[in-house]
Amino acid sequence: MRVFFMGCITIVACRLLAAWVLPTFDDAFITYRYALNFASGNGLVYNIGEKIMGTTAPFFAIISSIPFLLHLPVQKFTVMLNLLCDCASLYLVYKYMFNQNRVYFFLLVFFFAIDPMANRVSIGGMEADLFLTLSLFGLTLYVKNKKTFSFTILSAIYFLRPEAVILVFILFCYDMYQTKKLAIKQYLLPALVVAVPLVLIYFYYGQILPQSVVAKSTAGRESLSNLVKNIFFPDPLFFILAPLAVYGYLKQFKKNKSVFLLGIWALTFGMAYIIRRPYIWSWYPFSIEFSILTLASIGTGSLIQKLLKHLNAEKGFYFYLLSFVAVVAWSGVAMYKGRSGVETNVYKQLKADFGSDPEIRKKIIFADDIGAIGFFTGAYIYDGLALVTPQAFNYKTVTERIIHSNADYIFLYADPAYISLTKTDSIIDSRYAFYKRYSIHGEKSAPVKSINPMPWSYAQDYILLKKK
Repeated sequence: MRVFFMGCITIVACRLLAAWVLPTFDDAFITYRYALNFASGNGLVYNIGEKIMGTTAPFFAIISSIPFLLHLPVQKFTVMLNLLCDCASLYLVYKYMFNQNRVYFFLLVFFFAIDPMANRVSIGGMEADLFLTLSLFGLTLYVKNKKTFSFTILSAIYFLRPEAVILVFILFCYDMYQTKKLAIKQYLLPALVVAVPLVLIYFYYGQILPQSVVAKSTAGRESLSNLVKNIFFPDPLFFILAPLAVYGYLKQFKKNKSVFLLGIWALTFGMAYIIRRPYIWSWYPFSIEFSILTLASIGTGSLIQKLLKHLNAEKGFYFYLLSFVAVVAWSGVAMYKGRSGVETNVYKQLKADFGSDPEIRKKIIFADDIGAIGFFTGAYIYDGLALVTPQAFNYKTVTERIIHSNADYIFLYADPAYISLTKTDSIIDSRYAFYKRYSIHGEKSAPVKSINPMPWSYAQDYILLKKK
């Protein structure tokens, strides 16, 4: 177990260094606002008095209410929770997929610790880490023939991420193929675990499908090339790891049922996204990426043991060396990048400006990125993307939605399209004036209109307009 604990120390060290450099995802604050209202007795809602399920992770919102009840900082609580989940995921793989093969484990720890995307997601405050851990736990239970418990857990995490149905479907089909029968009793408890909360959700919210899913389904389809890249090659490291993962899978899938099912899950998970082609954020395919890292560890370890037979890779020296490289690499990143500009120039400033202002809670703010602005102000948020305000669907243009909202403030991206809107739209220009800018790089002045259109990319650079 010493090897495992050293692996956890490596992961924790790299994650904490990454947390200094990288910010919490803005979407995490949507969940935190649901959690805060829930802990305060206002119900699992975003805007108090409006029963709209704008989160796809109601279970995670309930978990996130714990730090509010205990008066703990929610961002730090979630990072610690995700660190525990990452260590638990490593344990499940080390013991039940790698069968305590230290070489494979050495490599997985290194890949998982050094990979930029794995660190980005883990410290981002979302539900992806917990979803991965419980998915692996359910998969392990199934392989150990505790099928009812497996299907129950995997059904329950539907309320963490709806994609949980993919693993349930895979195991259901595999079980039917293996046993040649339908074990109805085995699925009764899992069915109840899903059905009962869905009934409660329907009676509370008036609909089963989250409003955020409904809104995003109208956003068009992602290009196939971008989708494949974002799912299977989220950062340059995966162009090396993906072929190694294929090799590792081919080496082990006949010998190890867990590896066989893990590979099927990762591929089916990715193909489901590709078929539907939604716009995806970086934490969506986190489980796929972890699966690739796991299989790549097997592939790399197999090659090392095959090509370097004289290398005694079981010795702890090589593990300590890989751990040292990962921690040094992230230490260098932390020293070079410094503290996250989003944390200091956006989140911290929003909290300083509005966190202790009771009057702002009586105001209406129109926003597209509703996470941080909603959490730190506590104001009524009219969501321009209709994630929590479905009435926005009744109006086609941004101007129409702003007028309908009767907003006291407008919180917009500082990109050319919005900048142009604020300067050229006569209604917006006559009613609102620039108030403040919250930018990752610390810019304070109002941005000027860009004469050259830029390709859209997500950057946390916002302008706040106030009603004249």
